[in-house]
Amino acid sequence: MHKLSSPEFYFLVALAFVLPLWEVPKTLFFLLFVIAWLVRAGTAAGWGGTWKIPDTVFCGMIGAAFVSAWAAAPLPQQWGEALDVTRWVLLGWLLSRSALSSRQVSLLLTFVLAGTLLAGIHGMWVWWVDPLRSTLQLNSVGHVNHSAIYLAIAALAAIGGLLARWPDRFRDGPRTCWLLALAAGVLVFLVLIGDSRAALLALLAGVLVLAVGSRRHSGIHPVKPLMVLLVSLGLVLFMHPSIVVKTVALSQSGNPQSYRLELARVAIEAWRAHPITGVGPANFGQVTQPVVEAWVQQRGEVFTPSRYLFLNHSHSLYFNTLAERGALGIAALLLLLLAWARALLRRPAVGQTDEWIRWSGAVAAGTVVVVAGIFNTTLHHEHGLLAMLLLGLWLGPRAPGDWVKAPVV
Repeated sequence: MHKLSSPEFYFLVALAFVLPLWEVPKTLFFLLFVIAWLVRAGTAAGWGGTWKIPDTVFCGMIGAAFVSAWAAAPLPQQWGEALDVTRWVLLGWLLSRSALSSRQVSLLLTFVLAGTLLAGIHGMWVWWVDPLRSTLQLNSVGHVNHSAIYLAIAALAAIGGLLARWPDRFRDGPRTCWLLALAAGVLVFLVLIGDSRAALLALLAGVLVLAVGSRRHSGIHPVKPLMVLLVSLGLVLFMHPSIVVKTVALSQSGNPQSYRLELARVAIEAWRAHPITGVGPANFGQVTQPVVEAWVQQRGEVFTPSRYLFLNHSHSLYFNTLAERGALGIAALLLLLLAWARALLRRPAVGQTDEWIRWSGAVAAGTVVVVAGIFNTTLHHEHGLLAMLLLGLWLGPRAPGDWVKAPVV
């Protein structure tokens, strides 16, 4: 078991705080955490424990990305995208082999929420004062869809933390619950005004999963948090109906799914041409109309341009992985999601508040990855790092003094 030293833990906390805020510091603190972890674990026997199923799954994700990049020629060999996969997988992998105490986990999640709230407030300010900014974006996350995914994960983690601490609200004092409720409210509001239908759907699904999964521990009927969220949704949409206007406009144009079927057809064509390893990480944009037209005509079929849309990615975690990393990549991804789901099936016992906090974080990240991933590319850059951080905290061993065992996967 590898217990994080003070420098390792402080680097991790700093990373959690700056992740949605600033580019250079997040890279610096990530590297410092990894280097410090490898240096200390390398001097200890076992490198943080025996080899388990999650280790194989994490290793498979990294391997699939690099094999696909290596096999991409004559298309560009996008090693940078393979390194991005390595970055977020490695964070979850190292944390799954690191022992953090309950106090460390609480402090870490506090900084996750604090950094996200600060980034959200900054994004609101820029949106307000910059006439060229038409959507809410987190400074270091970028595009509205990616920012909404990040906010949805953080919002669900706050809601899960509130449900986990609810039974102890009188014993420990109500302040923590009030702060979590405030953080959850602000983050939910930011998701609702973010104009991302995928993030909104993931938020609704996540609240339902958290409420049902933790009902015996929290003592709260699942309908109550769901009704609070739906009422909040109605109020926000009444004041800021842009997402409704967007959906209606797309429906009236005969395109309610925003060209995702056309993008999926491009992904399938790319997979049919390169079934094992795909066209290579980040090479979806290389699959242009002439390329697909040649593939279709080689099969003796008629190419219909209106059936396809050519962009830099497919707006889907699953189709994008299939196109860029082929059967090898999609198999590695599905194994990761299955291992994730299997780990979450083992829920903590009633009354184990600290364990419910870890479990809720992993549920929050997993729900957004799976649900929003249908419509957008999740497990990507900043929100990939956040998702793996929350998963790693649940999979990792417990520090001495925390008698509960980590979930067996």
